[in-house]
Amino acid sequence: MVGSVALAACTSTIFPELKGTDSSQLAISLVELANGLESPVYATSPVADPRLFVVEQPGRIRILRGGSLLPEPFLDITDRVSFDDERGLLGLAFDPDFRASGRFFVNYTDVDGNTRIEAYLDKDGGDRADPNSAMLFLEVEQPFPTHNGGQIEFGPDNMLYISLGDGGSRVHRLGRLPAPGSGLARQPPLVLFVRRVHPARRRDRPIVRPPG
Repeated sequence: MVGSVALAACTSTIFPELKGTDSSQLAISLVELANGLESPVYATSPVADPRLFVVEQPGRIRILRGGSLLPEPFLDITDRVSFDDERGLLGLAFDPDFRASGRFFVNYTDVDGNTRIEAYLDKDGGDRADPNSAMLFLEVEQPFPTHNGGQIEFGPDNMLYISLGDGGSRVHRLGRLPAPGSGLARQPPLVLFVRRVHPARRRDRPIVRPPG
């Protein structure tokens, strides 16, 4: 699937003061930033970096600079990513100290269908990361190719929060739940399983969040 990246923008005569604003006075529009991307799923930027990094589900990270899509990917790991339906390269998070360390994290589905959280390095601070700099932080077996989560973000505590999904919708039709400790433990009415990883020590702590 070939896709494009767009930003949504709100405009009104009183923007940005939105408190108490009648929503009928607001106009929402989409501004296309780039096209020709293959299955884009996420876009983000490091702190104080003018570039926009776009995640392509097959296993590439592309860079938008000054409104132009660079021809070469920032990172290409298509050789180790399983891409179909809900699987693929799904998440990207830059180390809060990325400007100095050049380190960033990705969440992807490997060729065995399991979730891998890996760190990579942009050693020279340029537009190409080193695909051979991978460091594995977490690997979680996924029982099905759906509901694998994918989002990763650094919290205000500088810990990396990783969404792993619930193990797949067919788990319930099999009459069983993911085993505790598998990384996908789920007990009703819990709907989201997250792991918290310390990026320096590679230790993780499960966090289960109830609805609401």
